[in-house]
Amino acid sequence: MIKMAQFHIIKYLYEVEGLSQRKIANKLGISRNTVSKYLKSNQPPTIIQREKSYGKKEFSSETKRILPIIDQWLEEDFKRWGKQRHTAANIHRRLVREYGFKESESNIRKIVRERKKVLQEVFIPLEFQLGHQFPFDWGEADIILQGKKRRVFLFYAQLSASRVRFVRAYLHEKQEAFLDGFVHAFEFFGGIPTEGLFDNLKTSVQKILQGRNHLEQESFLALQTHYLFKAEFCNPSSGNEKGRVEGSVGYVRRNALVPEPEVQSIEELNEYLFHWCLEDAKERKVPHSNELVVEMWEKEKEYLHPLPEQRFEACRLVSPINKTLETYDFSLMPSLNKNRLMKLAKGEFVERKENIIFLGNSGTGKTHLAIALGMEMILNGYKVKFTTAYELVEQLLISNDEHKLGAFENKWLKYDVIIVDELGYVPFSKIGVELLFQFFSNRYERGSVMITTNLEFSEWTNLFGNEKITTALLDRLTHKAHILLLNGEPYRFRESLKHRKTEE
Repeated sequence: MIKMAQFHIIKYLYEVEGLSQRKIANKLGISRNTVSKYLKSNQPPTIIQREKSYGKKEFSSETKRILPIIDQWLEEDFKRWGKQRHTAANIHRRLVREYGFKESESNIRKIVRERKKVLQEVFIPLEFQLGHQFPFDWGEADIILQGKKRRVFLFYAQLSASRVRFVRAYLHEKQEAFLDGFVHAFEFFGGIPTEGLFDNLKTSVQKILQGRNHLEQESFLALQTHYLFKAEFCNPSSGNEKGRVEGSVGYVRRNALVPEPEVQSIEELNEYLFHWCLEDAKERKVPHSNELVVEMWEKEKEYLHPLPEQRFEACRLVSPINKTLETYDFSLMPSLNKNRLMKLAKGEFVERKENIIFLGNSGTGKTHLAIALGMEMILNGYKVKFTTAYELVEQLLISNDEHKLGAFENKWLKYDVIIVDELGYVPFSKIGVELLFQFFSNRYERGSVMITTNLEFSEWTNLFGNEKITTALLDRLTHKAHILLLNGEPYRFRESLKHRKTEE
């Protein structure tokens, strides 16, 4: 490349600016013979021409002896995981130890570098090594969901060598979907590539630093640690670095989602996309190759790092138990409006920053329903936090003592929904009451709260010990609130009776 540039500037100075050979040599700091040689030539000094002029260096007999051995080791390396292959230093040590090689390591480094290039062209006629890289991107598409047009977000990943595609749809592109997509992608691929190529997404990058250095989200680092892959990031405003995958998202939209698929659920859509990806791999050929994608994919699976025994947990709900709406027996609580609850499960109350208060006797299933709704909100893409009223007040008191109250409240404002369980079971101190009032006031019309309590609103003054604070707090919590009454025999008591009858 340097010689090509030098040839260009010499020709330019001589033919355009009219400088003599001596002046050109002085200006560029080169010999007059070099200037003369380039001016006599009508063709630039390409690599091929230089090889014709100067020839290639002949290997010594000692080096020729071990070339087939190096080739064999490098060929075997292409069948191994990328992190467990020979380095040039490894090869030199083995040659010395096993074959009595007597020449220097620097010579072997040059040979290995050149032989790898040749062998890669023979064994992998692609731009990418098998099992090495996968680019990722988000896309969008319209579908017909339960009879209505809905915009969905497409998680797209592709193995760079075999070009096999994986697509999964979500109703949002928040971090839960981002993490969950990789769990399903790696399982679809049958293993984990060495590195992924990413845009500067907020779901993965907390802060863009200089160049390619990034402060990555803790959960994304946890994902990398669990699956043992490395993230490489595009430079800001350089989406062309992964232009192929961006074009492929459009291919999926045009070929898999035209006409707009009509489905009853996202699960149904993803089942369709899963099978579409499999069929697509059977029909397409790898560029610059006669092999089908599915054939190259089978080869690439041998180079992928194996999947861990356990799945990565992409769910953000922090709760001591896991409850769902399906496991709640509504027949035991006839006072509860099931249709109203199922409507709330769609999540529109979160968008409107509305609250939900579960009010009823102890043991009627208030906590169960609150957690179940929280799980539904996570599936809808919202960020949810679970705590008991006692734990929340304790954390507020500690933050206040450490002069970190503002930071604590701002951190909790990042959650779309906060579940505060068991309000009314434990009395609070005067400072605790004031801090809890301030906490709820800070969230007023800025985020949703779900509260479970066994106290009628008329009894809240006894809990908070201050009528003015209680009135103001109730005013904020019940404004735009859904109040669900659970009256009847304790839910756990009835479940216990049912269990006993079953045993008898």
